[in-house]
Amino acid sequence: MSRTFLAIAVVALGLVLSPAVANGTADCPSGWEFWPSLKLVQSDGWNVTVATAGRTVGGSAVAVPPNRGALWRGTGEGGSDGMMVAFGVGFDNGTVLHYTGVVDQATGAVTGERPDGITWKSAANMRCIGAPDAGATTPDEANPPPGDQNAPGAPGAPTA
Repeated sequence: MSRTFLAIAVVALGLVLSPAVANGTADCPSGWEFWPSLKLVQSDGWNVTVATAGRTVGGSAVAVPPNRGALWRGTGEGGSDGMMVAFGVGFDNGTVLHYTGVVDQATGAVTGERPDGITWKSAANMRCIGAPDAGATTPDEANPPPGDQNAPGAPGAPTA
């Protein structure tokens, strides 16, 4: 990874972790953390997954193009203060992408925009620190579809 990439990631992380924006909220007073990785969907159709641990983005990254062609592999670095997210990914092909986003304090969902105007959203919500493991959900789990009436144990389901 280039020194320029590392310097930008550190500066971006420093901005995110600034005490001026590090306020708690009633919905998740202890803040939000990634769980177990950050998976995001971009407005240009690419899907990116970056390794995380707690509030830190760091480690392997992979990007899948919209045509499901050759994967891009790389390394991510950055983090979150529980309210905002900033990280960069340096790919093996020399491409470096920078991401900033905001954590929805009511749900843990993350949305953001890259400097080039590509928007993105997390495929799964962040987890409220100290909450039960059920705290990390996909955005669609907030409004689940009706259950399968033929599923075992469902009312009117066929029995064995």
